[in-house]
Formats: sequence, C-alpha cells, structure tokens
Amino acid sequence: YKLAGNWQVTDFLRLRATYGTSSRSPALFEQFLNNETGFLSQGIDPCIRWEDSDNATIQANCASQGIPGDYNGLGSSAEIRSRGNVGELDPETSKAFTASLILTPQSWLWDGGRFSFAVDYIDIEVKDQVTQLGASTILSTCYQSEDFPEDPRCSLFVRDLDEDSPTAFNILTVDDPYFNIDTQRNKSLDFTTRFRQDLGSMGTLSILGQLTYQLKDKFELFQGFTSNFNGEAGDPKWIGDMNITWNKAPFTVTYGLQVIAATNDIDNLEIVGGANLTDGNCLATASAFALHGGPYCPVYKLPRVAYHSLS
Repeated sequence: YKLAGNWQVTDFLRLRATYGTSSRSPALFEQFLNNETGFLSQGIDPCIRWEDSDNATIQANCASQGIPGDYNGLGSSAEIRSRGNVGELDPETSKAFTASLILTPQSWLWDGGRFSFAVDYIDIEVKDQVTQLGASTILSTCYQSEDFPEDPRCSLFVRDLDEDSPTAFNILTVDDPYFNIDTQRNKSLDFTTRFRQDLGSMGTLSILGQLTYQLKDKFELFQGFTSNFNGEAGDPKWIGDMNITWNKAPFTVTYGLQVIAATNDIDNLEIVGGANLTDGNCLATASAFALHGGPYCPVYKLPRVAYHSLS
C-alpha cells in the first residue's frame, strides 16, 4: 500500500510526504530449482599461499585450520551446488518513507526570473532480499570474517582438513542456495534547485542543480553481521551535478558539471592489515618486502573529482 500527503501551506511553501510498503514472493525457480552441480578450480580458495597475503585476517583464519602457508591449491575442482530453497525462503519486503519541503517563490529579485528549491528526506529499508552469493564470495567473505569460523557463510562449504588425504586442504564442495539477505537500509537527503531567467531577445537561461547526500548505507547479510559502506570507494557520501543551459531558437548550449565526494577506506585497510599495518598506514607484510623491498602503501583515499561537459 501507499499513503501520500500534500499540503500547500502558502503560495510559495509546500510540504509533502509518502509512506509505502511492497513485497515480492520468491520466484518459482528460486524455490524449486532442482539441484545443479558445476565445478570450479581451486583458484577460488583465498587460503592458497596465504603467507603471501596482505590480509592479516585471512592469514590468521587459514592458519587456524592448519593449512600450510605455502599451500598451492593443486587438486581436483571444487563441486559447486546450486539449488532452490523451497520452504525456507521468506517474501522480500520493503518500506519507504519520504518527506519533502518545496519552495516556489511567486516573484524573484528582478523581472523575468523564476526560482524553486526542494529538499527530500528518503528512508528505504529492504528485508529478506532473495539472492545467491556465489562460491568465490562465500569463501572470501568467510575467511575475511572476524567471526570465523562461526560466520554463517563458513558453514556453506567443506574443506578436507586431513593432511594425509590425497585431497588434503582442498575445497571439496560449496553449497550456493538461494537465501534471504537479512536487511538493507539507505537514508539520504536530495536537494534540487531550479532557476530560469527570461533574457528577452537574448533567449532564456536555465540552471538545474541536484545533490544527493547519503546518511546511511547499511547492509546486514545475516543478523548480527552488518556492514556500512557509506563513504567508501564506489559509495561516496555525496554526488552533485549542475546543468546551465542557454537557449535561443534554433540554438541551445549546455554546460554540465558533476562532482563526486572523496572516499576513504581506512576501516577496511585496518581490517586487512591488522598487526602488519604501520603507523603510516602501510602494509609491512612478507609479500610487500618480497615484491617491493619494503612496506607497501596502498591507496585507500580517493580525492573529490569533478567532470565537465559542454554541448
């Protein structure tokens, strides 16, 4: 269902709000897909030559299972099992709330100008999204987990831990069923400004500015296992763009500007580096010394960038 309200407070101020819910039942193939078997090489295993890894968590978790640091992953392919999950899947559900303030002055500081400004608050929560993780993701996220081996993803595969076995330390099977992601939630503010100026015989000038500021981007794969990507690479806190257009028939000229906020992945670097992270945020691992002759300093900050266009 959806509820919506709109209140014209004055001739220049308007308030509006919406609240809605939705749901989706699992598709037939997500429930009844018959067991499918495929094979992937042992290359999906993050514990291969873990002694050369720059990720301290992977090193610790692989070592805790007695896997040799120089384990090369030789052996037969891992069996990957995909299947539906009838009787275990819940419907996907979502809730969405928006609240807005819109200013539309009826006059401007000078003749021929029109201006409007809107700010929207958006809060969206999705529960029980139906998906598959993929074999490689299951293994890598398990061994990067600080809750290893209790992390639920670690129960989805079988490794041969018998060092006297012909398949010693190989990944034997990975179970990749459809399942429900616990929760995803996003909160943001959207700002929109419009300005139009009549230039008489010189045509018209229009400006459109938009900015989205992300307040929260939470992802909870399983209950109690939460990630927040807000402000990290690929998920900047804000993005803004502006278009300035001059029009006089038959000509139109548009200048565009898009600005993307800086990002910082220091939290991930601290998890990866662990005790091998120096005061200068460099990785002092064995592989760094072997490949670079000293600590390796990864780029974990990306600067704010701007893109220009003219047409």
